[in-house]
Amino acid sequence: MKKTITLFALILLYSILSSSYADYYEGELIVQITGDHQQPLKIEESISKLVSDYEFYDLQVERFLSNRLRIYLFSFNPLKIETSLFLSLLKEHPSVEAAQFNHKVALRETLPDDPLFDQQWALLNTGQSGGTPGADIGATLAWDIATGGETANGHEIVIAVIDNGFDLNHPDIDFWKNLNEIPGSGNDDDGNGYVDDYDGWNAYNNSGVIPSANHGTHVSGIAGAVGNNDTGVSGVNWGVKIMPIAGSSTSEATVVAAYGYVHEMRSLYNDTGGDLGAYIVATNSSFGVNYGQPDNYPLWGAMYDAMGEVGIVSAAATMNINANVDQAGDVPTAFPSPYLLGVTNTTRNDLKNTGAAYGATTIDLGAPGTQVLSTTPNNNYGNSSGTSMASPHVAGAIGLMYAVAPAGLLSLYEEDPGELALLMIDLLLQGVDVIPALEDITVSGGRLNLNNALQMVLDYEYEIITPAPYDLNAEYTGESVLLTWESSDDRFPQFFDIYRNEMLIATEDFNNNTFVDTDIYPGWTYEYYIIAGYLDPDGFSEPSETVIVIIPPAAPLLIYPENEESGIETDLILQWEEVFGSDSYLLEVAFDENFDEYFLEPVTTQQNSYQLPVLGYNMTYFWHIAALNEGGTSEWSQTYFFTTEEQTSTEEESEIASTTITRIFPNPFNLGNVSRSNILQIDLTIEHAGKTALMIFNIRGQSVRNLITEELSPGNHSIFWNGADDTGKEVGSGIYFIRLSTGETQEISKILLLK
Repeated sequence: MKKTITLFALILLYSILSSSYADYYEGELIVQITGDHQQPLKIEESISKLVSDYEFYDLQVERFLSNRLRIYLFSFNPLKIETSLFLSLLKEHPSVEAAQFNHKVALRETLPDDPLFDQQWALLNTGQSGGTPGADIGATLAWDIATGGETANGHEIVIAVIDNGFDLNHPDIDFWKNLNEIPGSGNDDDGNGYVDDYDGWNAYNNSGVIPSANHGTHVSGIAGAVGNNDTGVSGVNWGVKIMPIAGSSTSEATVVAAYGYVHEMRSLYNDTGGDLGAYIVATNSSFGVNYGQPDNYPLWGAMYDAMGEVGIVSAAATMNINANVDQAGDVPTAFPSPYLLGVTNTTRNDLKNTGAAYGATTIDLGAPGTQVLSTTPNNNYGNSSGTSMASPHVAGAIGLMYAVAPAGLLSLYEEDPGELALLMIDLLLQGVDVIPALEDITVSGGRLNLNNALQMVLDYEYEIITPAPYDLNAEYTGESVLLTWESSDDRFPQFFDIYRNEMLIATEDFNNNTFVDTDIYPGWTYEYYIIAGYLDPDGFSEPSETVIVIIPPAAPLLIYPENEESGIETDLILQWEEVFGSDSYLLEVAFDENFDEYFLEPVTTQQNSYQLPVLGYNMTYFWHIAALNEGGTSEWSQTYFFTTEEQTSTEEESEIASTTITRIFPNPFNLGNVSRSNILQIDLTIEHAGKTALMIFNIRGQSVRNLITEELSPGNHSIFWNGADDTGKEVGSGIYFIRLSTGETQEISKILLLK
């Protein structure tokens, strides 16, 4: 008994000690019950059995997690058994299919190591100094997504702060530098109209010398103090570049000059593709004219539209007066520019500061502005209050929204940065935390939420521009097919996929709009199209137009008669192998190997054989073939030659008399020549009486007309042909052959018939 008590005491002690650092909830287990969810009574029986068997440990069902999957949350007394030991017990029970700890899940957030961060309630409000937990902009959650720097397509993000001065040497602020300007050179090195603007611009005296001041330094740190650098504080946007512009002034001319510098630098960046200027996405203005009427400041107000159209959102602090700007007016926050965000001041308890202005149509949102800790000159830090501290939170947020924007979204607005600026404003206002203190007195009714703003950008559904290649051309060059095409200037593809007959055959990089296809075969028909591929975000275009290339066929292989064969019959059919992809064949037969003197002028046939006109005895003929299709003509085949058989005499042949054609008139024979009565005269001389045949053949060797087949007496005879075939139908124009045959002789003459 004593051993049992001691063991229980040890288990209890282990349970108490381990619970302080366990990553799961003590006394809870997630259990999947065996069985079929369609038999609920059996499931209930299994649960009852399990609870009964472990009644000593106070086991009970807390709630179901999935009926269909039979998963439940069970609780028990962790003082009676350590959670991991009880888990082992449950896994062995026949009612349990699976079991596990109920693990703790932590919210993800990025906490910087800056030593003063715990005092920055605006970024993370844990209730410090009497604040309301959660009454902050959600910065630590947002920093899990991005902390600033460059855009997805490589633009260095810049926020321009127009204020009274800046400590350019503060170690916690990354101030922008104009690297295209040589500091102190006394020249306008980058040609932007400003001399020595290496550090920014001083609109007070039109110089590049930036004065130092508390207000501008404090505002800059709120928007963009470098975070997680073990120094001082964190800004809303850790990686942004702050462009310092001295220009918050009682003189409107100075203000316009300050904005003019901002407009020039972003315009120059747009015009030069980033070679000059700066990618300024937001300005901050923590100054103005209380109760100012916008109609009296038309050029000041026009600056916000001008900057917006080139891609700049302007955040502006409203009056530090508890007044309705809609009625009382204010400059700049009463200006109607869609690119301007009017910002009021909220406290650590999510209340509007009683000394801050408001307006249901003029003030867009609130942001923390009361007792905000930030950078001050000489490497110091301090708290300040006012709408001046609220608006840089918004400017920093705009910069961070650009940092998370997908490359496809940025590319979509590459040619229209003003529309992207408006989109960012819309998404930022949609993402505010609506709070009672700002409802009905601001446009959005809410306070800035940085995390929501970034999520709105990431979740924004946009059409990915994936323009297809066009003007695709394909040319057969004799050994290959050369493809060329054009691609859109709206978005440059990273690669091109080449398709042939619907199969991917190659991928070319983005700077090569040509491709040479050498893997081609004679007689084939190829269909080509191109698809453009894009990255960040990934996407493919529709196919380009399809182009068709027909490759000329291969040269035929000759079959009969074989080369140099002799004793060939005079009534001959030439034969060759059928060629893949050919539509027809071109045949030439000549008396010489150079084909200078034709026996049969070029003739086209669809068959891979051809009946020649009757050949002469003991004569040599040369022949070759080419294959044709819509793509062109093949090379000529090899040239073969053959020799016909010698004429022989027999008793039967002696019965047919020797004859000769003495004249054919007229030749050419013109059927339209009425004066000749459309008659061709063929004069014969018969030496011996005998059987004689006189026939007309066309160029294909086909019999057209049998003029005579009879015995003729010795002497001269004239035979006439009226140009009709054996059916009486008039034949067409072309070359015809007259064959005269007797027992001992055979003579062929050629005529040309015209119509």
